[in-house]
Amino acid sequence: MSSTRSFPRSLESLHEDDAFQRRHLGPDADALAKMLSVVGYDSLESMSQAVVPAVIRWGE
Repeated sequence: MSSTRSFPRSLESLHEDDAFQRRHLGPDADALAKMLSVVGYDSLESMSQAVVPAVIRWGE
């Protein structure tokens, strides 16, 4: 038995879509600030200092 799938978009149209690129560039400054606020930090640096053990931090 064989099956076929019907895709609503062509492969060429997927190449033109930049949603993948936007989605994988990381959060913007506002989104990052909101995420940090949720976990109780004001910067990535302060969060890193709190959660990464000193013995494995780079340059310390």
